[in-house]
Amino acid sequence: MKMINFRKIFVPALALSLMMTSLSVVSNPQKSYAAESTTIPLLITEIVPNSNGNAQYSFIEVYNASDKEIDLANYSIYYYYDTANIWNEKKANVWPIIKDSFSNSSIIRPQEVKVIWVKKEKSHNAPLDEFKKNYGKAADDLTEAQTLVLKNPKTDGLNKTKLRAVGIVDSKGNRVVGAIYNDGESIDVEDNESIVYSYPSSIGNTMNKMSTHEKATPGTLLPSQSSVKKETKPNPVVIPKVPSNSGSAVESTITFSDMKTHWAKSDVELLASKKIVTGVDNHNFAPDGTITRIQFLAMLVRGLGWEEGRTEQASEAPQLFKDVKSSDWFAKTAVTASKEGLISVSSDGLLKPNENINREEMAVIISKALKSVSGAASTDTGTAVTFSDQNAIRAQSAVAEVVRAGIMQGMTETEFAPEANTTRAQAVVVIKRLLQYMKVL
Repeated sequence: MKMINFRKIFVPALALSLMMTSLSVVSNPQKSYAAESTTIPLLITEIVPNSNGNAQYSFIEVYNASDKEIDLANYSIYYYYDTANIWNEKKANVWPIIKDSFSNSSIIRPQEVKVIWVKKEKSHNAPLDEFKKNYGKAADDLTEAQTLVLKNPKTDGLNKTKLRAVGIVDSKGNRVVGAIYNDGESIDVEDNESIVYSYPSSIGNTMNKMSTHEKATPGTLLPSQSSVKKETKPNPVVIPKVPSNSGSAVESTITFSDMKTHWAKSDVELLASKKIVTGVDNHNFAPDGTITRIQFLAMLVRGLGWEEGRTEQASEAPQLFKDVKSSDWFAKTAVTASKEGLISVSSDGLLKPNENINREEMAVIISKALKSVSGAASTDTGTAVTFSDQNAIRAQSAVAEVVRAGIMQGMTETEFAPEANTTRAQAVVVIKRLLQYMKVL
């Protein structure tokens, strides 16, 4: 497996502000991140649970998939060992991440890799050179800046036997991400071998196991580990139709009084600053309020830069839709959306602009936007997308497409909730991810 040194090649994370979906199973008492909120900030990309030298050189490789610096000292490693309920925090060793004398910093920068060395008690004073010597040429480029030591006294550290899992948990008890290895029967590694993980599936924040029994390569990644298969798409999305006045230039800084502590604050304010979205008044955005079909289309049309330089006239709207007048504020938007194929005229000739848009309808429109911009729907046919409420999804291909692209996810780990109304904040996050997926934001 050819590896890439991230200190030499910059691989942009899909800063699509990917929504955090609930990871925990019902029996798991830990808190989980809210659905459709933010990018999963930290990823577990490689684990060596047992190494040569009496397991003195086990490590957990972590990647910062966000666009901000993160202080790992604010997080802990949970090592789960309950084979009946793998995410049982009551049966987990809790190890604070502590910078020691051989670590330069506990800060992990955007798109940076850190190796968390799980030192057993008796080897606390082992220098980095000993760690690198154990892994040979595979660790030649590893620096002190990339290494963070996790001292865990009074424990045997990681273990390669039986069903095991590792999680990164924040100071509030939220499990940010987890990675499972072994299955209770088979073993994924022998000494010094690693399990390699790729970005979590679209309906959770458990890393996908990509390969096992690999040669350990601390501090290096494959591009496919860092984002939702973006780098390995056979036919990347091209954007010949998106003009330069799309969401690429910041116009001004805008804040809303009701967004100060909201999970979508940065995304809403970013798109507001680009005049893609607006508040309900000069001071409030109403992030948890519902959004109508035409309001969502208006955001999307502005985000794609389709408001300017178009020949559509508001007077065309009544010819397309029985329930749209040329005097309606959204008349031209409706015409543009129709001509770009985002919406179609129903058998009754109605647009129903003021009806709330649900999640399935939003997925369909996003799928059509991908086709309109690139000339063809996304060709990513990777991991199958299934939900417990799959039978309730009528537009299954559209939902699967946008989920695989990382633009939408389930409302929970297992449910897509196609009929659920979309909130204003969720709509903004989805549009931001779409624009970033299209590389225009």
